[in-house]
Amino acid sequence: MKKRILALLLMAAMLISMCAILSACDGDTVTDENGEVTGETTGDGEQPEGEITFKLWDVNQKPGMDLMVADYIDNVNPNAKINVEVLEWGLYWQAMEEDREAGQMPDVVWMHSNYFAEYAEAGALLDVTDVVDASKFNAGMIDTFTVGDQLLGVPKDNSAIAVIYNKTLFEAAGADLPTDSWTWDDFSAAAKAITDKGGDAVDVDGNKLDDKGEVVMIDDPEGALDDDGNVVQVPDQETVSIKTYGFAADAGEDESGWLNTIYQAGGFTVKNDGDGTVTGYADPATIKGVEFYLGFQKDGQSPTQKDFTQVGRNARFNNGTIGMMFVGNWTIGEFKDAIGDSFEWDFAVMPAGDGGCKTISNGLIYSGYSGTQNPELTKDFLQYLASEAAQKIQSESGTAISAYEGTGAAFSETFADLNVAAFTNMMADGNAVWYPTSPSKPEWVSLERGDGIEKMSGDIDNVNIADEMAIIDEAIKKVIADNE
Repeated sequence: MKKRILALLLMAAMLISMCAILSACDGDTVTDENGEVTGETTGDGEQPEGEITFKLWDVNQKPGMDLMVADYIDNVNPNAKINVEVLEWGLYWQAMEEDREAGQMPDVVWMHSNYFAEYAEAGALLDVTDVVDASKFNAGMIDTFTVGDQLLGVPKDNSAIAVIYNKTLFEAAGADLPTDSWTWDDFSAAAKAITDKGGDAVDVDGNKLDDKGEVVMIDDPEGALDDDGNVVQVPDQETVSIKTYGFAADAGEDESGWLNTIYQAGGFTVKNDGDGTVTGYADPATIKGVEFYLGFQKDGQSPTQKDFTQVGRNARFNNGTIGMMFVGNWTIGEFKDAIGDSFEWDFAVMPAGDGGCKTISNGLIYSGYSGTQNPELTKDFLQYLASEAAQKIQSESGTAISAYEGTGAAFSETFADLNVAAFTNMMADGNAVWYPTSPSKPEWVSLERGDGIEKMSGDIDNVNIADEMAIIDEAIKKVIADNE
């Protein structure tokens, strides 16, 4: 009897061991010694099959996403087919809204903090809590994209804004190059010096413009007369130089624009004070930050908002007619490709105002669609995107600074010839301000941007910025009170 009991116990032990082996071979989640999810899959056994769509909005990051998809299929799940689609920002969100309402969103999407609350509230996002090791990502980012006890996306990247500058223009103007401790005064002096050194302004047709942006008319050089015997007037095209400006103060840019100077001045737009969202658009420091930014347009040291609608700020910098601009780290590869060796350029930390050297930081997530027709494959791919392997590929390819701890350094190494530390150092030094948002931001963002700061820049010579900011504050405060 004792021998039989012993035999049964041995058989039970063997069965338990076999189950453990079979489970490990089934491609399940790998856990550490504490039972925590590591974000990896074993990839040794049967994986979910099928075809899913992965949608994003930045064509410059598509090569990096393609590398990650290829790695997933080659090394994790050869049974999968993943179609990567790209739509530019505006069309992306238009299509997303239409697809959500029709119940046919892409399986995996990029999600931005501006729109997260809207899609989370609609129940459109898949819970990925069980496939993401939250301890490997920034706690603030995890909190931002968690609703209740559900994490509704895989952290993709961390970002910061820095100054891109044309070193050739700085040296030609005799302006001091940026340092790690430069201030608003230094920044303003450089912008003025570069602008003063610039040539005459012309429109997109090559016509000379006066200081009000009007085409300069002159007598026809050939002496042509009209039917009444008057000398015919023609646009002056004697000059072929494009006006050079010290700074591109595009009022249409928030994350890569005036939000930075608002926080550098010590102001804020919205924040949660523990009792809910409060607004700060009418705060004197906030107003000062907007006045500093738009002041470059008013003083003629930046193209006007009308100018930016004709030729965008990136195109202007790439053709060598802008001295400085605020840009995100995700644009580095784009500028390298566009500029080549046309002129010398680099990056610098943000200039410090009364509130210090502040930069707006943000991060995207990969979200799964809760109504996907292939939840197993969708979740398996999201689990891969949360892995160290996937996030290393993103950094090493120069696509973005990956969110997974310890993988961001590879991004800087990809651009060793540039001062990419301008971005990462500000994040490490505590100067990064998380991109301001609130649950009702989709409802009020246009009041802040297109109908707010961008609109006032269109009449920059006459507008009272303090009065306009007070109007913006009241309008957004009402939206928040009605919706949060």
